[in-house]
Amino acid sequence: MKRKHLTGDGLRTYNYNHTKQRIEERYGLTLSRSNYDNLCRRIIKRNSVFELKRERQKRGTQIIFKLKFKECNIYVVFLDTIKAITTVLPPSSFEHN
Repeated sequence: MKRKHLTGDGLRTYNYNHTKQRIEERYGLTLSRSNYDNLCRRIIKRNSVFELKRERQKRGTQIIFKLKFKECNIYVVFLDTIKAITTVLPPSSFEHN
């Protein structure tokens, strides 16, 4: 069976659904589509976000950001070529005791 290649809105919807699931699992937070779009805009404009790591890959530059969402610090992976959050990392990824 061939795997369908996602582009445009299909890819953005896939990334939103994945991010929504991970933020609920890892932080207990609910993410609406408008919240997701707002977080992506904040990253694009570099508004109240902290870049932690940047890595070049085949698909483009992947950047890990720390930002505040609903009074909680969250860690997200943002793919620069599609201007979208692709996943949310666990809180323990970058916090040190």
